[in-house]
Amino acid sequence: MTTIYDGVDHYITLNGLRLHYRQWGYDDAPPLLLLHGGSQNTGAWEVFAPSMKDEFRVLALDLRGHGESAWADDYYSDRMAEDISSLVDSLGFPQLSIVGHSLGGIVAWTYASAFPGRMDKLVLADVGPGTSRSEHASGVLERIRMAGDVAYDDLHKALGVCPFSQTR
Repeated sequence: MTTIYDGVDHYITLNGLRLHYRQWGYDDAPPLLLLHGGSQNTGAWEVFAPSMKDEFRVLALDLRGHGESAWADDYYSDRMAEDISSLVDSLGFPQLSIVGHSLGGIVAWTYASAFPGRMDKLVLADVGPGTSRSEHASGVLERIRMAGDVAYDDLHKALGVCPFSQTR
């Protein structure tokens, strides 16, 4: 039986940290992970997330040290990408799409570079080159540069047409 979520809070312990995420949509829909900017939390997605629930299983994650997620000793994007990988493993997603804003975008491209086969779509908002010290980030940035600058009127359009690909 299919379950529908409408802004339901969940807590999960990953990598020794209790993380919080909020979920919308059907549990059998393709997963879409939303990653907020610095000094933000899942509330940053309260308008956008419900608008995507008919097409995706939407999860907005409080990154470590933000919102209702636990504080940590390490806030490097590599560690946050490992949190995403653990979340993806725990929820059994073979692939997912990610929308990352600012800090969330840095974490998203770090994850995409470290786990390219697990990405479906990647949308980065308000993220510039050179903002990550991650050793993994350069690979995904190169693929983004090769694809060229692409602009969309809204995130709905971006998610509909921008598959993440290692060959781009």
